[in-house]
Amino acid sequence: MPLRTLSGRHADPRKGRGAGINPEGRFENVVREAFDDGWDRQEEELPPLKTHVTAERVKSIISRNDSPDIPFTQSINPYAGCEHGCIYCLSGDTPILMADGRTRSLADVRVGDEIYGTMRRGWYRRYTKTRVLAHWSVVKPAYRITLEDGTCLVAGPDHRFLTERGWKFVIGTMGSGRMQRPHLTTSNKLMGTGAFAEPCEKNEDYQQGYLCGLVRGDGLLASYRYQR
Repeated sequence: MPLRTLSGRHADPRKGRGAGINPEGRFENVVREAFDDGWDRQEEELPPLKTHVTAERVKSIISRNDSPDIPFTQSINPYAGCEHGCIYCLSGDTPILMADGRTRSLADVRVGDEIYGTMRRGWYRRYTKTRVLAHWSVVKPAYRITLEDGTCLVAGPDHRFLTERGWKFVIGTMGSGRMQRPHLTTSNKLMGTGAFAEPCEKNEDYQQGYLCGLVRGDGLLASYRYQR
């Protein structure tokens, strides 16, 4: 579990992929916990943590152990060899709102493209432009989410959607266990721009109408003389 101060904030508020904590083992006799007494406040924004890539020359992704403290002898690190370690994934045909107002399939989005995302400012969440830093594909089980207006979304089980009651995973359980977490139900409402309008089909009729609009302008094909 993440180490947090008594005020509810992370002990190291810096953003980034690096870990800002180093908790002791579960069987240690001494446990240290960060405490925010208000004296060492840093109001300025701290620089983000840097990502350090370490090359591992291993023959297998399966790790074996003989520890008596855990009930298994083999384990797999799903993020070995993956710098991103992202659990969020959607089907490649999911439309993405680009920064110029157009939509593009997720599979066609490329690194460097600008898209619309959200950012929380105070008590409100605002739309903001953001740049794509990475793009890759995975193969994993997926679930279909059907909305009231007929929109269908295909996402991985660990993908989270913003609802009227906060962020929720695609699947989960309300009881106890590993899958106990907020998840989508039939009573949730997704927050966002809603369904996108269908773009015009750029066929021969579209091209002729576009050319007619350029030539005629105000609807009259004529020549005019103006007296200065």
